[in-house]
Amino acid sequence: MLGAGEQGRFHAQVLRELNSEVAIRAWDPHPERIGSLGDRVEGAAGPREAVEEADIVVTAGPIVEEPDSPLTPDWLAERSLGLPIDFDFYFSADAVASAELFLVDDVSQFDYYRSLGHFQGWPEPEGSVGEALARDGTPERVVCCNLGIGALDAAFAASVLAAARDRGIGTELPL
Repeated sequence: MLGAGEQGRFHAQVLRELNSEVAIRAWDPHPERIGSLGDRVEGAAGPREAVEEADIVVTAGPIVEEPDSPLTPDWLAERSLGLPIDFDFYFSADAVASAELFLVDDVSQFDYYRSLGHFQGWPEPEGSVGEALARDGTPERVVCCNLGIGALDAAFAASVLAAARDRGIGTELPL
């Protein structure tokens, strides 16, 4: 896990929900934030140390113009899932190109952000996550760039729900 802000905390929670025994190795430029990721989190000396040999690499850095993306293919395990939720802040174009399968959540939205200057040098995605679910095979290295709209909504909704429950306000609707 690279980044221990709101998105990092939310994604650490998701990883724990999917696997209660997950061990998380994390780095953040503000080391005091690592503890906010929850239980079984080991702080790393640097970004490379946090992701080396990881099965899942979540990058939750800031979204900036013209990032100097340090994460290269040699940082990644041969079999790994990369989730750059920070657009192109950490993952370099070479790291994405090294994936056997590169997906996005919304191809049109990816193309739009590329037209604004993000994702320069990144390969064309092979399709969307939904399209990939219909495919056969188990690629060794996968990068899936979820552009954050849904992830941000889910993180925001979780915060709103927790605040409403704490205050005893609001109305829960049936599913």
